[in-house]
Amino acid sequence: MFIEKLKKTIMKYKMIEKKDKIIVGLSGGPDSVCLAHVLSEWKEKLHLKFKYLTSGWEVNASYNHASFYDLFGPTKVSRKGYALGYKYKKNLIYDKPRNLSYSIALKAFKEMDVLPEYQNVKADYTSMLTGSTAFNYSFLQKSLGAVDDEKGVKLGLIPNGIYINSKVYPSLLAIVDYGISLPIHHSSIWLRNSFGVSA
Repeated sequence: MFIEKLKKTIMKYKMIEKKDKIIVGLSGGPDSVCLAHVLSEWKEKLHLKFKYLTSGWEVNASYNHASFYDLFGPTKVSRKGYALGYKYKKNLIYDKPRNLSYSIALKAFKEMDVLPEYQNVKADYTSMLTGSTAFNYSFLQKSLGAVDDEKGVKLGLIPNGIYINSKVYPSLLAIVDYGISLPIHHSSIWLRNSFGVSA
């Protein structure tokens, strides 16, 4: 009853417009908890993100994930649903500029209505589980003062699996980037290639 009254008051006096961006400071007190609950009724408006990193391990969670493009692009809203993920990364070679690493990642999505990585693609399912392993090698160099890498090679091999509606969809992605520096300061040409196959 009270929550409905509050929502009607917000709408009546136009306290929150459609394109408004809202930040809620959640202290844990009754006022901020009530406000967060009311705003969560407009699910595409409230979005939260959590990430914890420690020596190669990462745990992340999100509620109505939103990127910069989501909020300031044409849609102006976050993506509905929540996600919980885990990632582990280990360097096998770390001898700059050479680097060889592998990573393992798992992520679960619930109550979603669009694909996690592609906001404009509608999903006809509400939950999804993804798993991937990535092997990456790089030998990249740049001159003093350069912002980006100017020459070298970058290789990646990424097997993926997506579990939806009791079915697994495997895929494989390979990345090959090769760059050469030009005689002009801080400039280079890169050939960036990716190849993929999915079942």
